[in-house]
Amino acid sequence: MIGIGAVKSINNYECDFNTFYVKRDFRNKGIGNKIFDMCMEYIKKKGYKKITLCVDPKFEVARKIYENNGFIFDYFDEEKQELYYHKYINKEVI
Repeated sequence: MIGIGAVKSINNYECDFNTFYVKRDFRNKGIGNKIFDMCMEYIKKKGYKKITLCVDPKFEVARKIYENNGFIFDYFDEEKQELYYHKYINKEVI
């Protein structure tokens, strides 16, 4: 395995982008962007309107990919030490 991206359905309109990882030896080669793009295409095909995700603050590259692709920061969970983001597809609000 080089990398992985996983999406979990929350309901018919919302999903959680809950896994996004590329092995260290394969980073900085565009693989993460390709995995991200494939996940986003899957999300759109399934008809989800809202995507949520959380990320460890140390994963700056992942955060940059999310932010550059329109994800909006929601809050920082002190207990879990995770940043939470969301994005609406086609800017539709549920």
